Amino acid sequence: MFNSATNEYDYDRAFPVLVRNLIKPYPMISWFILAALSGAVISSLASMLNSASTLATMDLYAKVTHEKDQNKLVMVGRVFVVLFVLLSALVAPSLDNFTSIFTYIQEFQGFISPGILAVFLLGFFSPRTPKYYGTLGIIVNVIAYGAFKWFLGPIMVENGWWYADQIAFLDRMALCFFIVLLTGLVVTLVNPLKTPGPDASEREDEPRIIQGRPDRGRVNYLGDHGPLLLFLVNSGGSFR
Repeated sequence: MFNSATNEYDYDRAFPVLVRNLIKPYPMISWFILAALSGAVISSLASMLNSASTLATMDLYAKVTHEKDQNKLVMVGRVFVVLFVLLSALVAPSLDNFTSIFTYIQEFQGFISPGILAVFLLGFFSPRTPKYYGTLGIIVNVIAYGAFKWFLGPIMVENGWWYADQIAFLDRMALCFFIVLLTGLVVTLVNPLKTPGPDASEREDEPRIIQGRPDRGRVNYLGDHGPLLLFLVNSGGSFR
């Protein structure tokens, strides 16, 4: 959709306009769209909060405190969920300052994703890459992406060192990927592992299982099937 106020295309308005103009006259389809949209939002939110709290609990809290009690780890995970929800609520109002939420998300994913990809590829194909390169690669990516976004990027454009009038986020991500990859090659040549790392098939890691409350399954069931029940109840009048 074209926004005459900003003279730009507002892609986030396409779906609301579609629902309002084409689907609203048909209540049954409207409730189905609401159920599908609610289910997508709930499942995405649940998966992100679950992943974030698990990483924070098992890879940060548990390693720092050496906590082994499963009940305490579950409680800490719930606390992290609440903290992440509050943090998201604080960040959400700033989304109105961007013309597209997709661009906003992609912009800030560039601080992490190129480094993760480079670290994974080099660690997969080079068994002598030192272990600290995982942390080093992420740090280098954050610094490089921030430099290209706020410092080096404008300088390169002003001096004609770039082919366009700005460095797009995909170009910044590509540059950061090669920088992190080059950093890994350098540290591998300078300080390689004395013995190659073990092959993945030779490792026998025990699965990490956190025991939760027995009623958690019922809560998840309602969260997953609630939108469908909402659709069936409210669309019942549409069939009569």
